Amino acid sequence: RDDTMIFPRESEWFGYFEDGDDDRILPFNETQAFKTNAFGLRTLVEKDKVRFLSSKGNHLQFSMEDLFKWLDEFFRVPHNKAT
Repeated sequence: RDDTMIFPRESEWFGYFEDGDDDRILPFNETQAFKTNAFGLRTLVEKDKVRFLSSKGNHLQFSMEDLFKWLDEFFRVPHNKAT
């Protein structure tokens, strides 16, 4: 949560300013985009397909170790043992 590049920082996880209010930032599940399922985020959340991950440092300044850990976790194709 050390990001200084994205404003508001909460928008990294789909949060954003409340409509008409430059001071109040809503969590993702309280935004109009989420409530109306404007781009399918609510559907993904309801199907438990969203993971919120964080790493130390600024925007996209994660370690190679973190990158490979995430790739293994989310993109590794399971191998079936031959029977």
